[in-house]
This record gives sequence, structure tokens and C-alpha cells, in this order.
Amino acid sequence: MLKNWKILVLWGALVWIVMFVVVSILMYGPGIKSISWPQWIIEWIVSAALGFFIVKQLVKSYGGQLKEGLIYGAILMAITFILDLGITVPTFMGGKFVEFLSNWVMWVGVFLFLVASAIVGQLNIKGAGPQVPQQPPAQPASPDFGQQQ
Repeated sequence: MLKNWKILVLWGALVWIVMFVVVSILMYGPGIKSISWPQWIIEWIVSAALGFFIVKQLVKSYGGQLKEGLIYGAILMAITFILDLGITVPTFMGGKFVEFLSNWVMWVGVFLFLVASAIVGQLNIKGAGPQVPQQPPAQPASPDFGQQQ
């Protein structure tokens, strides 16, 4: 499991930045009066893709399987929530914490992020393990010591 928590904090901050930018563009882009279902679906796809690719990098670099994939995903989500509750909600939502946390559409994105993280860990189970040769190595021939047949 990952020993250097700084890496997870940096990856978590990256997730928060990407999601902040994506959701900001989807909600406040040119000509957008209110967020619609296609925009939420885009947010869900981005969330799942982030979960998959970032946790894939963590599992590839630091190892792990299903459990570790879920742990990495949960820690990354916890970091994004801390940043959302400390920066996004007070600055851009006027401190409406209940409104932020009761948005079920956001929770779908969190769920998909965690599912993607678990999938990465599960895929790593199938590819993990030492490479075992198919056949045992051949026994070395005994020395001849000059014997003739």
C-alpha cells in the first residue's frame, strides 16, 4: 500500500481541480442558463474516467488489488470533499453546505468514481502474481566423464 500520503494528496487535489473546472464549464459556460441531464452525464463520465485512470496509475506504481483500489478512490474522494467544503461551498455557493451535500446527482459521480476505482483493483487481481513457467525446467544432463557406449 502507498506509504507516501503526499502523492495521494496531490492526486486528490488534481481530481478536485479537474472536476471543479469541468463542472464550472458545464454550469456556467456560454449560453447556459441551467444545468441539464446531458451535462450531468458528462460530469459522471469524467468522474468515472478520472477514478479509473488515476487509481490505475496508483495501483500500477504502488501495487494493490480490489481493496487498495477502493481505499485509493475513497481517500481521493475524501480529499476532494475537504477541498469542496473548504473552498467551493464557502466561495461559490455562499456557504450552502446542506444544498451541496444533498445534491444526489453529485453523489452519483462519487459512486461512479469509486466503482471505477474498484474495477481497476479487480483488473489488477487478474494480472497480478508471479509469472510461473508452464513447464518445469529441464534437468541438467549428468556429466559423461569419458564413458562410451
